[in-house]
Amino acid sequence: MYLSGGTVAEAARQVGQDTFVATAAQRFAQRFGVPAGTQEVHSWSRSWPALTRALCAAGLESLHLLLEYSLPATGERIDALVVGEDTDGRMCTVVIELKQWTRAHLTSARPGMVRVGRRTVVHPAC
Repeated sequence: MYLSGGTVAEAARQVGQDTFVATAAQRFAQRFGVPAGTQEVHSWSRSWPALTRALCAAGLESLHLLLEYSLPATGERIDALVVGEDTDGRMCTVVIELKQWTRAHLTSARPGMVRVGRRTVVHPAC
């Protein structure tokens, strides 16, 4: 289950539309059974255009992009899943977890953790 799916190029066009995030918030409530939080919706409006710009700048417009993808059997969601094929035609996926941190510091005392402001959290790549 996901909120939006299509090529990166399609997503880049859609996230530029004024109604896209509001429609995604409505779809979130329908699909996940709870309303999206205000901070999450605000994050989408900032993160999704930046993500699609970066993917387009890298020449990845033809790849498939799923936004707010729900992992099967876990209930956990990831911000974005990029799906495509490698040069041998094998399917490849990349999980993207978006963060809007202005600063983060690795902590040597707690491997796999990162200090963000006053909080210590699991590093998004772990």
